[in-house]
Amino acid sequence: AWAYMTISALLTSELLINRCGETGRVRNVGLLELYTSYLGESGGKMAGVGFLLVSYLVMGVYLSEGGDTLRELLEMTVGSSDGIVEVGSSVTTASTMVPSSIGDISRTIVDNPFIPRALFATLMGSFLFAASKIDSVQRTVTHFFLPVTLLGFAAAMAVGLPTAD
Repeated sequence: AWAYMTISALLTSELLINRCGETGRVRNVGLLELYTSYLGESGGKMAGVGFLLVSYLVMGVYLSEGGDTLRELLEMTVGSSDGIVEVGSSVTTASTMVPSSIGDISRTIVDNPFIPRALFATLMGSFLFAASKIDSVQRTVTHFFLPVTLLGFAAAMAVGLPTAD
C-alpha cells in the first residue's frame, strides 16, 4: 500500500507539473482541471466524484479516530471512579443512572461513543472555519506544524537509519 501511494503521488505531481507547463500557469492548476484535461468532460466528472467520495471517507475515518482518541484522553482524565447512584436495583440501565456530580457527567460522556466524536468534529470544524476566515491563524499553524513535522521526520530517520540494512 505504501509503495502504491508513493507511486501515485509521484505520478500525480508529474502530471500537475506537465499541466503547469502546458497552460503556462503556475498557480490554480488543480486536480479537477487535470482530470478534465486528460480524461475529457465526463471522465473528469467521474474522477471528481470518486475523489470527493474518497476524501469524505478519509475525513470520516479521521474524525472517528480523533473522537476515539478524545474519548481515551477523557477516560484518563476521569479515571475509574464511577460515582453513579443506583436507584432501585443492582442492574444499572440508562433510566436508573442519576448523575450525582460533574465527574459522573464526564463518565457518561466517556461511556457514550457518539459524544466524543461529535465534540471532536465540532472542535475541528470550528477551528477550520476560524482558520479560513482569519489569515493569521493559517500562518501561525503553518509556522508551527512545518518545523514540528520536519523534526518528527528527522527523528524517525535518526531512529530508523541505524537499523536499516
